[in-house]
Amino acid sequence: MSGSFVSGNRATSTSVSQVRAWRPAWPCDPYDILRPIRRGAADPAFRRDADGTIWRAAQTPEGAATLRIRPRPRTGEVELAGWGSGAEWMLEQAPTMMGAADDVSDFAASSGPVRAAWRTNPHWRVAQTGLVLEALVAAVIEQKVTGQEAWLGWRRLLTRYG
Repeated sequence: MSGSFVSGNRATSTSVSQVRAWRPAWPCDPYDILRPIRRGAADPAFRRDADGTIWRAAQTPEGAATLRIRPRPRTGEVELAGWGSGAEWMLEQAPTMMGAADDVSDFAASSGPVRAAWRTNPHWRVAQTGLVLEALVAAVIEQKVTGQEAWLGWRRLLTRYG
């Protein structure tokens, strides 16, 4: 995995189960990487605050979890905080979710458009949540209707069933 956890401990507040700081081995913009998994501006499982903090909720193999991802550009770190029974799982997966497991050392951008995209965005990675059912449900919904209808369906599904 590319990057390292620079700190990690249980928070003193009972409302936060875990807080960690992760230092990626490359200039990482979490929002640019995670934006493709956002299902529209009103996705209840993905929010972005004005300061760049990302809130991500998911049903993990360990239970429900909310993950706060706060970029710290001055230090190059990403602060991670988790809540819920699946918080530990989300915190462990967060670096992989943002591309830490990607090995770009032998990436060969041979075609013109791919080469141009790589030159423009050399630090971009593909988001990898590890949550197959979540991705499948969203993909099925998005295949059957327009994008806006799919996002509305996703929002209703999560609002009603969690």
